[in-house]
Amino acid sequence: MKQVLFIHAGHRSTEGMFRCLCELQQQERLRVRALFFGPVDYPTVAAMYGTAVMSPSINMDAEQNELVAEQKADFVEQCNQHQIAYDIPHNYSVWDRDLFSAETRFADLVLVSGDLFFAGIDDHQPNAYLRQALRAAECPVMVVPEHFEAIDHLFIAYDGTAKSVSALKQFCYVFPHLLNLPAEIVYVRNEEADNIPGLEDLKRLAMTKFNNLGYAKLHFDAATYFPTWIGEKKNALLITGAFGRSALSNIARRSFAEEILRDHRVPVFIAR
Repeated sequence: MKQVLFIHAGHRSTEGMFRCLCELQQQERLRVRALFFGPVDYPTVAAMYGTAVMSPSINMDAEQNELVAEQKADFVEQCNQHQIAYDIPHNYSVWDRDLFSAETRFADLVLVSGDLFFAGIDDHQPNAYLRQALRAAECPVMVVPEHFEAIDHLFIAYDGTAKSVSALKQFCYVFPHLLNLPAEIVYVRNEEADNIPGLEDLKRLAMTKFNNLGYAKLHFDAATYFPTWIGEKKNALLITGAFGRSALSNIARRSFAEEILRDHRVPVFIAR
């Protein structure tokens, strides 16, 4: 059984996240802890973005509290329908990074929406709140698009560093039931040579984890082409290292992982 932290942060229910939750529940029993964060207040927005926000206040009012209550009720109904064990602690009306970080410390995985995470404040993802959550998390995070479909192929970003190997191992711990899927370890570098650093050591490790595994070196500029390349893969999951310090960002530049999330095309497993 895995402990999954389900983060709802916005005005709309996250259908993609719940489809993902049901998919995981079919493979392994889950215990889901759901946190519902409502709209944040003006000082928080100003501090996050370092600029004035054109609104005197966006504190939760009675109507917004009612909306959160409806979202909770919908979540409970769906969990009961799909026989998913859950608990919902006291509602935290505004975003709290320290609380989020503490909750992730005792979870195996966090699910967040790549499309709807505080989209009512900033719908250009990853917005400042999603970036903060990804950096504050103390366990792996799965960023889920709203059009989530059942996963049938894995792509693992590798750049030869310890962080990219750690991401692979963390994924194997969290999702042992997915290790039978076709998987491909991808190394991206804009050069003619075909070598992949540490390949023999990587094979020795990976062969003990995956049952249908291939390796590929892509000879193009990762920042320019990889988001499109991975976005064309159907029903795929991308596995990468910690946000801002990942295999993705190391092989290109810091904005690279953000481009993947911005496209909303594939779910992304981001290791701690």
